[in-house]
Amino acid sequence: MKLRLLTYLFVCFSAVSISQQLPVHSGNNTNPFLYNPAVAGNKPYVDFRLQHKSQWLGIEGAPNTQILSIHSSVDKKNYGLGGFIYNDKAGVLSNTGLNLSYSYHLKLSE
Repeated sequence: MKLRLLTYLFVCFSAVSISQQLPVHSGNNTNPFLYNPAVAGNKPYVDFRLQHKSQWLGIEGAPNTQILSIHSSVDKKNYGLGGFIYNDKAGVLSNTGLNLSYSYHLKLSE
């Protein structure tokens, strides 16, 4: 019985401990495309952004994140394309990825 309880507690707490390392995308007020892919193509120009964030300056292994994003409408139609590349490092952990998006804009009213 005691072994079963310990096994149960180990599984529960180990599952919770790995859920903390995701890319840190703070700054949704400066780049809403990172949180909402439907933003792609909402402006009549190409939106290109490069972001860098370093936390805890001067400490070795401190978290830092780089993000390169671009999105635009296609031929002034109702759809847009976009994507972003990110690199996130915190100590010995690192996460790099690419996200692509397609959005269709439907006008509901004048």
